[in-house]
Amino acid sequence: MKQKPLRLAGALGYESADKRIYILRLVGVAGSISEAARAAGVSYKAAWQAVDTLGNLAGTALVESTVGGAGGGGARLTEAGRQLLLAAAEVAHAREQVLARLARAGGGVIQVGGVAALGLRTSMRNQLPCTVKSLKA
Repeated sequence: MKQKPLRLAGALGYESADKRIYILRLVGVAGSISEAARAAGVSYKAAWQAVDTLGNLAGTALVESTVGGAGGGGARLTEAGRQLLLAAAEVAHAREQVLARLARAGGGVIQVGGVAALGLRTSMRNQLPCTVKSLKA
């Protein structure tokens, strides 16, 4: 029986994190959560939750919102939001390089150091492999 090709990118489960980052990037471009939601094809609530979830994971506000008036409200990225987008771009680039290397290897098993562990993480704060040296009680 012919085996289906291995889809590493799908199996590593980055779609939800990538979608949140995409929405955050759209907020920065559009200057509005509602405009970002429309551009991403999601509801305002889903876009707001994506930004809120990223902010909670990052431990700081990523977007500053202004209350609407005659011209409506708006939203702009904080410095932390801009830094997160830069870091996310670097992580995405590194992930693409690893996936390309795996594809060149024919989908076989190769050692990728701790990078393979990235696929098991679900939040931005856990994206880099590390070793815990000590714990204090």
